[in-house]
Order: sequence, then C-alpha cells, then structure tokens
Amino acid sequence: MSETKVTKMTNKHQNRSERQSGYTIIEVMIVVAIIGIISVFAVPQFRNMLSGGRVRTTTDSLLHDLLLVKTIARERGAV
Repeated sequence: MSETKVTKMTNKHQNRSERQSGYTIIEVMIVVAIIGIISVFAVPQFRNMLSGGRVRTTTDSLLHDLLLVKTIARERGAV
C-alpha cells in the first residue's frame, strides 16, 4: 500500500473515533427510562423487605425475652 492510502485510512479512522467519543441524548434517555422502570418495581419490594425484617427482628426479640422470663421463673421455682 502506498503511504497516501495508509494516511487516508488512518485519518478516516481518527475522524470516526472522534465523532463517536460520547453518548447521544437518545442513548442517555433510554438508560434513564430503564432505570426508572426498574426503580418502580424495586423500591416497593425493598421497602417490604425492610419492614418484614423489622417484624422478624421484633418477633425474635420477643421470643427471646419470653424464654428468658420462663428460665428465670423455673430457677425461682415459680413454675
């Protein structure tokens, strides 16, 4: 290949990569829309998970306290 052809091909490649260095507004809007759609479903599920975790923690704590009271009552001969 002659040097001019190589130079032209190199220049073409450089020009193409310079033009494609960023995202278009359409691509950004699509990504934002996808994140929004996922959020609509994920946030309520996350809230339910947190609230269910609190109920479970409270229940476990209550059960632990009841077992402790029962053990203390047995040691004192109340049961």
